[in-house]
Amino acid sequence: MTDSATNSLSREKMQQILAAAGSAPAEDQTQPEATEYDWNQPHCFDNEQLQRIGNFAHRTTEILAEKLRSICTTSFAITAEAPVQSFADDLLRQITEGQQSIYYLAFGTKQAAAAKQQETKPAETSQFSGALSMPLETAARWAKQLLGDTESEAEPKSDINLSELEESLLLDFGETIIEAISEAADISAIQPLSGLTKNELPFESGQVEPLCRLTFNLAEATSEQEAKIGQFGIITPCYSLEPIAGSAGSTEADAMQSAAVDVSAAMQQNLQQIQVCLTARLASTTFTFEQLAGLQENDIVLLDKRTDEPIELVVEDRTLFLARPARSTGKYAVVITEMVSESA
Repeated sequence: MTDSATNSLSREKMQQILAAAGSAPAEDQTQPEATEYDWNQPHCFDNEQLQRIGNFAHRTTEILAEKLRSICTTSFAITAEAPVQSFADDLLRQITEGQQSIYYLAFGTKQAAAAKQQETKPAETSQFSGALSMPLETAARWAKQLLGDTESEAEPKSDINLSELEESLLLDFGETIIEAISEAADISAIQPLSGLTKNELPFESGQVEPLCRLTFNLAEATSEQEAKIGQFGIITPCYSLEPIAGSAGSTEADAMQSAAVDVSAAMQQNLQQIQVCLTARLASTTFTFEQLAGLQENDIVLLDKRTDEPIELVVEDRTLFLARPARSTGKYAVVITEMVSESA
């Protein structure tokens, strides 16, 4: 076999020959990368937005820790867990299946407060609203922390009831948390919307309404170790967090827009290179089949236009221009006299 013959074999031809000899190339077993999508959870926010919400939660912990230090003259360690998106039905089921009671305190802007009084849902996404949630055990530990009660049991029972004084202290704690939320969100109008409720979420939501939950861990920070007090959380409709989360991934959106512009430019360039047949239609007439079959040389065919009427320039049976006949360098030509409008 000569070198020229070898070089003339294409890759495809060589694969065909090898396949016929039983040496076909192995199939590509590489699995395409794909992101698993959980249909049981809402996806109101992308990763970038969740990061902004997480930053908001972290700012809340810093502001709250400073406020508690000034109130209690004791340092507290507060950390925030990653935000979780859940449908209302799933979240409420998790709450009701819990073994301990939960205290709630509704909060929101003045607009949300007005909507609550009128028993309507806030229409504006800027009407930030939600509820604080605190398990009974955490509430009891916090009350004992403020009262300086060191003789009670270290682990409060799940069936205990807080006294009026303890609930009053818990309400003050909730208002302090709301102040921290307001400063972290840079929304000065956030305020409590009602008093404490127990085992009942203080705002209505449909079963499939997406909610976002932020969980915080609270502990007393001593010189040697941290004494865990418990957890508390923020539950809010996802639409309330839109001012904090901001718009969806700008980088991805910019990339998609740039790609769309590139495709549009390529399509426009290709369209400009497409060849189009332009026909100059002098006139026409109608014959029967018998008349058409009888036409011979030197016969005169009478058309349907006068000699002073313009010629039509046609593309795909659509008249675009009117023209008059002319000649140029020994060839037929036309001079465009009018552009035909779309409505014509």
